[in-house]
Amino acid sequence: MVKMPKFLIKILMPVMSRLTPTCQVVTRKVSQSMDGPLSLTDRIRVRLHLIGCELCARYEKQLLAMRKMLEAHAQEFDEPSAGVQLSDDARKRIKQELERNSPS
Repeated sequence: MVKMPKFLIKILMPVMSRLTPTCQVVTRKVSQSMDGPLSLTDRIRVRLHLIGCELCARYEKQLLAMRKMLEAHAQEFDEPSAGVQLSDDARKRIKQELERNSPS
């Protein structure tokens, strides 16, 4: 994230607020970007918003940290000896539900 001086942000915020989506839209787009690429227009609009919105930038950083942590431990979740004992039926139901809700 680019750190901008506060006075510059105050000057640019009225313009940026008209060019960028709301925080609600940006958080949804940031979440979507974790699953697949956004359009060029969406990427630009989200980046512009993140420059001026510390809360949304923090949200993106937290999502990236959680994703990194889950990826690092993904293998542990798949192994039956990881301390979590699920029946084969429960595993199948979870897998089917994830596939059903996957944005493919």
